[in-house]
Amino acid sequence: MFQTVLREGYQGIGSLAIGLLARLHIVYVSRKTVRKSVTRWIPRTLRRDRLTEERVKTILLDCDGTLWPDEGPGIFMRDINKLELNRNLFIKLTEGYQSIILVTNQSYFARRNNLKYKELTSFFKFYRKVAQELRVDAVLVCLHHPLADNLTLKRECVYRKPHSGLISLANRITKLNLAESALVGDRISDIYAGNLFGIKNCIAVYNEDFFDCNTEMKKLRIQEPLVFSLLQFPVKA
Repeated sequence: MFQTVLREGYQGIGSLAIGLLARLHIVYVSRKTVRKSVTRWIPRTLRRDRLTEERVKTILLDCDGTLWPDEGPGIFMRDINKLELNRNLFIKLTEGYQSIILVTNQSYFARRNNLKYKELTSFFKFYRKVAQELRVDAVLVCLHHPLADNLTLKRECVYRKPHSGLISLANRITKLNLAESALVGDRISDIYAGNLFGIKNCIAVYNEDFFDCNTEMKKLRIQEPLVFSLLQFPVKA
């Protein structure tokens, strides 16, 4: 009986934490980025260095299918040391950018009714290790899904690509220079999200599933042609 109560307690904590994380959409932010973000809230007249509101040349990167092969939800349950990270592609794409932010949809938890605390800790450890290894400034994730089995995560979320909420959040964390910033993804929903926010320098990592539409994308009526360039895949890791 004690084990049952303990297990249910862990599941309750996991559900509560997932609900909170889903509302925040932030998994990781580097200390440097936190300091810069906090500085922006201080009135310019009170700042010691009197910094101007400089717009930052930023690259936004999708994860599954871009930085590593898309093997479906739950990639974070794997050992990161065995993950096929495409480091050459990452270095090639991020060269010359002042800020690097990962923006990704992750529907693993939305597909599960019973959440395990171990899965949540694995999720945080995985993305934190990826962020530190690649030295990115932030990792932003949308856990919601309109057809989720988990009612906590079942919603039409403006942060889930093809909506531009995650990019808007990235803009609040580090002011984007839209003219010089870029977005890279492996699906048409990534490109649409970038264009929707005003990023014209969008790069599509070529794959046979590029035009597969997620639930939200199928509902959209695209009025204008999408603007993006095509990158042949894969660049060997």
